[in-house]
Amino acid sequence: MEVKGNPGNARAGGFFQDSAGTWIKGFAINIGFCTSIRAELWAVITGLEMTWYMGLKKLQNTFCCGHGIWDMD
Repeated sequence: MEVKGNPGNARAGGFFQDSAGTWIKGFAINIGFCTSIRAELWAVITGLEMTWYMGLKKLQNTFCCGHGIWDMD
């Protein structure tokens, strides 16, 4: 994720890999004017929504302000 300034114009993005590290899918969004933590949360929420729609049930999420592992069953 890249954010210029705090607050400022923000963009967020992420990608999905399988357990072998093979790229599955990616995303990039233009958020607009906000703080860096809000941009980070936009990226997490967008990634979780995509995970749900792709039908993935196990997720390990790494992002700038933390790390999480979810079992979505």
